[in-house]
Amino acid sequence: MSTYHETALPALTLAARSVRITDMTSFETEMGPLFDSVGSALTASGVHPVGPGVALYAPDGDAMIASAAEPIGDAPTPAGLDEVTVEAVNRALTTQYVAPDLEGIQAAWQGLVSEVERRGLTPQGTCREVYLSTPFDGEGWVVDLQQPVG
Repeated sequence: MSTYHETALPALTLAARSVRITDMTSFETEMGPLFDSVGSALTASGVHPVGPGVALYAPDGDAMIASAAEPIGDAPTPAGLDEVTVEAVNRALTTQYVAPDLEGIQAAWQGLVSEVERRGLTPQGTCREVYLSTPFDGEGWVVDLQQPVG
C-alpha cells in the first residue's frame, strides 16, 4: 500500500542527457546507459554530483523526452552535457518506491497516476524520479516519484 503526499517541488539545475522515447517499453533500456554516459562525462571532467540523480520525463506529443540528470551545484556543465533547469512546482503528488530492484516502478507510477485521478487532479508538466538510494550505494532502490499536478 503506497502513501501519497501533496507537496511543492523545488527548482532544479542539472547536468543531463536526453532522449526522445516513442516506445514506452524502452524506458529501462534507454535510461541505464543514459545515466552511465552522464556519469562518465562528469568523471572525465572532474565534476562530482552534489545530490541524488534525477530522471525527468516530459510529454512530447505522442512521445516522451526522458533525461538522465545529476545536480552539480555551481560547477560548469561539462562538454557533451546539457544544463537543464526544471522550474519549481507549487503542487505535486509524490510517493516513494522502495525495492531491491526496479521491476515494480512502472506499477508504482501507475498507482501514483491513479491517485492523481482519484483526487480529481490533472497531471501537468515534467515528472521527476529522484534516486535517494540505489544498489550502487550498497542498498536497494529508494526512489521519490514526483508528479506535478493542477
